[in-house]
Amino acid sequence: AESVSAYQNAAGWGSYNIVPNVAYAVQSFNSSEPNYNDILQMFLYEGGVVPTQDRTTMAEAAAVTELPAGLFMDATIRTCNELQYFTNLAAIRNNCFDNSYLEEIIIPASVTSIETYAFHGCGYNNYLTATVLATTPPTLGANAFDSTVTIRVPAESVLAYQSAVGWRSYNIVPIS
Repeated sequence: AESVSAYQNAAGWGSYNIVPNVAYAVQSFNSSEPNYNDILQMFLYEGGVVPTQDRTTMAEAAAVTELPAGLFMDATIRTCNELQYFTNLAAIRNNCFDNSYLEEIIIPASVTSIETYAFHGCGYNNYLTATVLATTPPTLGANAFDSTVTIRVPAESVLAYQSAVGWRSYNIVPIS
């Protein structure tokens, strides 16, 4: 708390939102789709801070219905827990996070489709923990995740995921 206050009062830091133990990175969407024009996506990771005016609003997040193919391919994103606030997100397209450094993600309940290689090659030694909030398993493309993934789902949905096409080969555990 003292460091946060020190940063907030330091010269040049006034336009930044300083949060203890949390920092933000920004990635712009580059798409001709209306939902993506000028929308900024933020991801928590250990690193710098971003001016408050560059942060995604809840309304902007709710307007996003899909993450385009290859959007974060080869990115250095470590965690993506903010994705849970994209409450109308329906699809995560092919190779969206492919070969990124992503180690942890929360996928919102609204997602109905996760396409081929969406999370392939993620994390250190291909280790990823994905929390999927949907109670009904989304359709899953081939090799959407690596075999080393741990997928956390609502406790009442574990059996549905374990028996769903595409999901049954993964380590499915209840959200704790």
